[in-house]
Amino acid sequence: MGAKRMLLTAVIAGAVASGAEAAERASTSFVLAAEVAPFCRIDAGEREVRADGIIGAVTEVCNMPGYSVRADFANLASGQVVAGDERVTLAGEASAVFTSPEARRRVRTWQLASAVRQDPAAPVVVRFSISPL
Repeated sequence: MGAKRMLLTAVIAGAVASGAEAAERASTSFVLAAEVAPFCRIDAGEREVRADGIIGAVTEVCNMPGYSVRADFANLASGQVVAGDERVTLAGEASAVFTSPEARRRVRTWQLASAVRQDPAAPVVVRFSISPL
């Protein structure tokens, strides 16, 4: 029985050593790094502004920390552009730029207030663009 006990003790000692090695391997950590190409997208290309000034919901997505959304208006002499809770007054130029300091996806309702058209008979048209800073 002495030889069997010694063999069993040797097997248990080997299992404990294997368990310690496995625990050491399990605590190994890895750092993964990936470079992602800049990606910005806006779901509104060109829209006609309704008579009541409503442009509608616009979805903007950018994975870069900091981006800008630009709205260029045709047939607009002056007015205020409202995007969510932000507002830009247009005076002498027909472009509004809104910036975000962080990467995000958000949906905002856009509208035009106090609009003065260059040609009262023609519609106001807005073209959107988005780009990283």
